[in-house]
Amino acid sequence: MSGEPKFYSVSELADNLKLARTTVNDWISRYSQYIDFEMQGRRKIYPESTLNVMKEISELRDSGMSSFDIETELAKRHPVHGEVDTGDNPQSDTSEKKREPGTDEFGLVAKHQTTEVATLISDQLKLMALKMEDIEKSNTEISTRSWRWFWLSIFIFIALIAVTALSAYKLQEFLDANKTLSVKNTKLTAEGRKTYENLMRNRLMLKAKQQEVESISSVLDRKTQEYHRKSTNLQRQYHSRETEYEKLLNKTREDAKRKHQEALLAIREEYAKKRLDLIKQLEKTISEGKNKDSIIEKLQQQNLEQSQALKKLAERLSAEAKAVPETEKPAAKTGTSEIKAEKSVKKPAETEKPKQASE
Repeated sequence: MSGEPKFYSVSELADNLKLARTTVNDWISRYSQYIDFEMQGRRKIYPESTLNVMKEISELRDSGMSSFDIETELAKRHPVHGEVDTGDNPQSDTSEKKREPGTDEFGLVAKHQTTEVATLISDQLKLMALKMEDIEKSNTEISTRSWRWFWLSIFIFIALIAVTALSAYKLQEFLDANKTLSVKNTKLTAEGRKTYENLMRNRLMLKAKQQEVESISSVLDRKTQEYHRKSTNLQRQYHSRETEYEKLLNKTREDAKRKHQEALLAIREEYAKKRLDLIKQLEKTISEGKNKDSIIEKLQQQNLEQSQALKKLAERLSAEAKAVPETEKPAAKTGTSEIKAEKSVKKPAETEKPKQASE
């Protein structure tokens, strides 16, 4: 049963096309020569080809075509069909029954031909009416466009006249302004000449002033050269004194360092002898089995005395380093050189502190 053709009613066509039923009826009546249908009792049903034609009409209308253009496009794609007598008229049925058997075929052919001719004529008349409507619409559009162009040309003409008058008025104003400017120009040229003469006089005065300034600048140059010469001499004297002070400071620093080392060696030797004696006593005490706590306390006391002696020695040496004679320092930059000397003298005492801690 799946091979049988499918038929649609008007309402089903409207549902498939998603349109109103009145719109579908209008299209069926307007484009009837391209619509296939069959009669089912007293009701028309439409095959699949009719649904395709209706879809094409919907697409053409959506693209913006007019009814005349749609009919032309359908005529290119589909053949024209005539209406077929479906036997709805009961009078025709009774008349056909009364006819004689020999004349039935001829009557049916004649009736069919007249029906096709009448349908073609009616379709052509409808087509001509639609064409006339389209022509009238185009004529009204052309007339409205012509009137619009007419009024637009009048407006442009009036605008050109207004622009010409305005340009003439502006030209007259420009000529009047040019005359006034020429008068002002003559006045300004006379004033410019006077100003030029004043400028020349001022230039001569400026030249005289410039010569005076040049003479003063030459004197200043000589004085600056003399100042530079004196400053270079002072710098040389300062550098010589600074070198002398550095030499004296280095000598004092070396003497303090040497004394510091000699004192440290003496203290170390003295305490080394004492420690050696205590170690011997400790060994003797251990070998004899006596109490060794007293000897350990003596060793700790000796270490404490050694550290205190080294601390006092460092303080004494730092005091001696600070007692460097300040009369030998140079006259300029005394603050910075004195700070450098104090730092260089303090360095030996500071370097000895880690040694004391290690010992």
